[in-house]
Amino acid sequence: MANQDFETKILVKVKNEASKEYKAIAAEATGMSKGVTSGSAAVAASTKKATEAVKKSADQAKKTGRAFTGLAGSVKGLVGAYLGIQGIRIATQFLVGTAQAAIVQEQALTKLQAVVKSTGGSAGFTAEALAQMAGSLQKTTIFGDEAIINMQALLAT
Repeated sequence: MANQDFETKILVKVKNEASKEYKAIAAEATGMSKGVTSGSAAVAASTKKATEAVKKSADQAKKTGRAFTGLAGSVKGLVGAYLGIQGIRIATQFLVGTAQAAIVQEQALTKLQAVVKSTGGSAGFTAEALAQMAGSLQKTTIFGDEAIINMQALLAT
């Protein structure tokens, strides 16, 4: 009987600590996924799966009646859930970074198009031709094409 009380206390403590950690990670993942709809859906689905895995691990630990064996299973489940959430966090960061990079490039291209239009094409190149040149330069330099496009817009004025 005392062994079961000990096991229950350990399981409750592990579950409470895991819940705190899980909530903190889930909050971080949710905050990073703002503006990325597909990322938010993936975070929600994975968060639900992680929650189910934690609950399943805790239930299995109670059923075994062996505190350390159950605890080891719970810890494995929690580690798996934690690693899954970290994977989602990294994927969300990638999606957000990609979206931000696309926005910066689109802004640079829009600026270049406006400059070419306002100067009447006096540089002798279209905005599309200049953007292609920037793409080629990007392959041979350390600068991104959005930085090159911004400089082209500055030089074209």
